Amino acid sequence: MSDPFVLIVGAGPSGLVLALTLLQNGVPVRIIDKNVRRNVGERGAGIMPRSLEVHEFLGTRKDFAPLWMHVPQTRMYDVDGATPIKTFSMSPYQEPTPDRPYTNPVLLGQNHQEAVLRSHLEKYSCYVEYASELRSFEQDDAGVTAHIAKYVDGQEVLEAARFAYLVGTDGAHSNETLRSKKDYPVKAGRELDHALVSSNRETFIEEFYSITNRKDIIFGELNWLSDYRPNIRMVDKFSAGRVFIAGDAAHCHSPTGGQGMNSSIQDSFNLGWKLALVHKGAKGCLLDTYSQERLPVIAEMLNLTTQVLSKTFKQKENENQAWDRSGNLHQLNVNYRGSSIIVDERSAVKSTSPYSGDATSLCAGDRAPNAIGLKDLGVTNNSGRLFDLFRPTYHTVLVFSVDQAAQLSLLDILKSHGEHFRSVLILPRDEDDVPGEMTPQYHYMFKDCEGNAHKTYGVDEGVAVLGVVIRPDGYIGAIVQSPLGLQRYLGGIFA
Repeated sequence: MSDPFVLIVGAGPSGLVLALTLLQNGVPVRIIDKNVRRNVGERGAGIMPRSLEVHEFLGTRKDFAPLWMHVPQTRMYDVDGATPIKTFSMSPYQEPTPDRPYTNPVLLGQNHQEAVLRSHLEKYSCYVEYASELRSFEQDDAGVTAHIAKYVDGQEVLEAARFAYLVGTDGAHSNETLRSKKDYPVKAGRELDHALVSSNRETFIEEFYSITNRKDIIFGELNWLSDYRPNIRMVDKFSAGRVFIAGDAAHCHSPTGGQGMNSSIQDSFNLGWKLALVHKGAKGCLLDTYSQERLPVIAEMLNLTTQVLSKTFKQKENENQAWDRSGNLHQLNVNYRGSSIIVDERSAVKSTSPYSGDATSLCAGDRAPNAIGLKDLGVTNNSGRLFDLFRPTYHTVLVFSVDQAAQLSLLDILKSHGEHFRSVLILPRDEDDVPGEMTPQYHYMFKDCEGNAHKTYGVDEGVAVLGVVIRPDGYIGAIVQSPLGLQRYLGGIFA
């Protein structure tokens, strides 16, 4: 591997997802973690539907699937700890749809998630360097100098290394965390001596029995204890020069709602493709949109999870709504409609929440939906499913127009950025097969036999659409009606 372009500090899910995204793009990275060994705790277990989509695009979902479990029923007990009051689902099952193939969260401990991600990094001969701590750094116009302390055979070895960019994904105590945090303290419902309770197995079990009165629960081996207290805070910006932060290094919140780990890996997925394009020649100003796009999302996420926390601990008797973990918490409606780099020629982008979105009208900046029932007209033997095409290594351009002149104009523009784009022709179900002269122009060609793609992307509503540009992170970068619209989008990415 060539000299690392990016130093990633912290080997939790956000750091590992960022590393894998960059490696798949051919970007050399180095990832360090100050912990002496890998995490063993079962924290961050909830994987939301949008994160399942991210893992599908990364190629990691198939390795998670045999390990996860679906969210079980929740049972609440009376104060005696033994008498059941009610049983309910925190996330009632929802049937998948063609545009949303993953509609239900699953559970898998963070340690297992990290193991899967590390195995994928190792395919690129990239290994997490444990017992390696970032002590300090300086940056200039050309790069970042990182001062790293490594522990080898019990001895501290100091190193100064040079990188183009540095990304802190090492949690709330990150050295890279910008010091302009907003804090919102949260009081616990019962005062405990946290240090004492988390000091050893016997004390913890004794306190657990005292609180729950459930001495019928038998504890096995204790792998991990932590003194955890909810914090609700975030930074004012996600970057300063060539230094970026993602995940808990940028935002902390209560665990209610299962948004922390999921938001963290989506920070990384947003930043990853932008760093990759800069490595491949795009201008560095593209990186400014990372903070621009993620900051509003995280700010609203913190508001939402704080509301969920308040409802959970102030719920009324027999109130199930306080425990509802569905809807917007699934993160399928998170959007970047307010981003400066999106282009929408079909309609004015409606003002909307960056977190809850507007499911009734698909706009540029929204999550790109799946579609099924596509007949492969080429020789790729594709399954006829859009999600099989989306990858973090290129933009996917869905061409819906049957106007060959317009198609050729659009394709000519794409050729100047060939390696960064995959062109996909999607013919309506009543259209003849592709003319022979057009066949070599596209990477993929489909007939929309069930009309699903046209309906999902709103192309069957009488408004002309030449193409839809899907970003490497699975969001719609542009909806264009003319080749000029595509040029506008490319200008924002490569200018």
